[in-house]
Amino acid sequence: MKQLPIALIYSRLLIGFGIILLSVFHASHYSFLAITLLSIGLLTDVFDGIIARKLNISSEKLRRLDSGIDQVFFISVAVATYIQCPDFFKTNLVKLIVLGTFEASTYALSYIKFKKKLPPILSALKSGR
Repeated sequence: MKQLPIALIYSRLLIGFGIILLSVFHASHYSFLAITLLSIGLLTDVFDGIIARKLNISSEKLRRLDSGIDQVFFISVAVATYIQCPDFFKTNLVKLIVLGTFEASTYALSYIKFKKKLPPILSALKSGR
């Protein structure tokens, strides 16, 4: 039972890659499948934390894992969306850049204010990986 929050966290990783695969292979009923998987992914995100707190196994390490996989999950959804609707990204490029800049600035401000480690995605970019 104590492994359930970790399983929910890693399931989100699989769901994200599953959405990309459905998009790449242009699965029939893609919209329905992608929305269903996205909903399941969001539910796993809600319940992994609730269950971890109920089981009293919540930790900084588990929260950082959750945060890192959340980033990968939402980037996977964005990639799948790009594959399905590239024109949306071309039409809204400036708005998406502004949104991305605001998101990056929240991480930068948190880093400056709390001196916390950078999230995994930004750490990889900083180190050049």
